[in-house]
Amino acid sequence: MPISDKVYKTLEQVRDLLQQKHQRPLSLEEVIAEISEFYIQKNDPIEKANRAAKRNSEKAEVIGQEIIGLGQKPLRHVRQKSRPARRSLRSTIVDAINLRDRRQCTSIYKNGERCAEKKWLEFHHVKPKSHGGEDSLENLRTLCFHHHRMQHE
Repeated sequence: MPISDKVYKTLEQVRDLLQQKHQRPLSLEEVIAEISEFYIQKNDPIEKANRAAKRNSEKAEVIGQEIIGLGQKPLRHVRQKSRPARRSLRSTIVDAINLRDRRQCTSIYKNGERCAEKKWLEFHHVKPKSHGGEDSLENLRTLCFHHHRMQHE
C-alpha cells in the first residue's frame, strides 16, 4: 500500500532521529515498530493505569505512608451530549477499572465466553446513580456500546 510523500518524509525524519539514538541503521519496519510501541505506551489506558499505580506506590514509599483512598487526581472532563452534564469519573477510578477489566467488555455470553470487544467501551453503573449507586470500583463495569445499550433496554 503506497503512502504519501509527506508521510514518507516524516518517517524518514523519524528514522534519522532513531538511528542517531540507536547508533545504527534502521529499516522502515523497525521505525514503524518503535513508533507503534511508543504510541501504545503513551496512549493505551492499561499502560496509563500501570504508570499511575507505579507512581502512586513510589510516592507512598517516599512519604512512608499508604496512599489515602481514591480521588487524589483531578476529574476527567467527559460530557455526553444527550444528557445533562454530571461529574465525570476520577482518573484513579478509571485506572482501577481499566486494570481490572483489561479494557475489554465484561459481558458474558450464554455459552460462558466473555465478549471480546475492546473498542467503543463505556462504563456502566451496576446500581444506577439515580438509585443511590456510587462511582466506586465495585459498582462500575466496562461494557461495549452494544451490551451497555442492552443493559438499559
